[in-house]
Amino acid sequence: MPVLVSLLWLFHPIHTEVVANIKSAAIYFLTRQHVLATYATPFVPTVSDNLLMAAPDIPTRWATAVLLLGKYLLLLLVPYQLVSDYSFNQIPLTGWTNPLVWLSFLVYSGALIWAFKNIKKKSMIVFGLLFYLITMSIYCNLCYLIGKTAHLNQPSPVYFDHLSLLFPDTLRWS
Repeated sequence: MPVLVSLLWLFHPIHTEVVANIKSAAIYFLTRQHVLATYATPFVPTVSDNLLMAAPDIPTRWATAVLLLGKYLLLLLVPYQLVSDYSFNQIPLTGWTNPLVWLSFLVYSGALIWAFKNIKKKSMIVFGLLFYLITMSIYCNLCYLIGKTAHLNQPSPVYFDHLSLLFPDTLRWS
């Protein structure tokens, strides 16, 4: 749903309709949450589902989640040692003293700031970056914990589609 809202916002000329879509989505999600909270049993991930459940405190959990985001970005750029699940005992818990955590934080923060500064241009690069950041925000484990820790299946096709923008002459049909 966040992807559809961002698509509408970026490429739709009438922003009042976008606001109406956002309100409709909010009503849908609030109704869904109310119904599911009433009838469904909540899913609480375990350490075997998500390594962040083993974190002793919130700063350690957030630092490890930021490190995981950096690992996902590295896997997107250099797809070496792909594994279907980076859960328990694959990546060690870390704190904010790790320089890789700060590097990952600075890369993602810089990308987000750059995307917001250039959002008025409505370029494909900004769209691809926002698509990546929005879809990764669903699985980043910063706001809430989910069952798995590796989800690059949504942003990857857009990354490779935008990678083709760097080489327009090589993709021309002869």
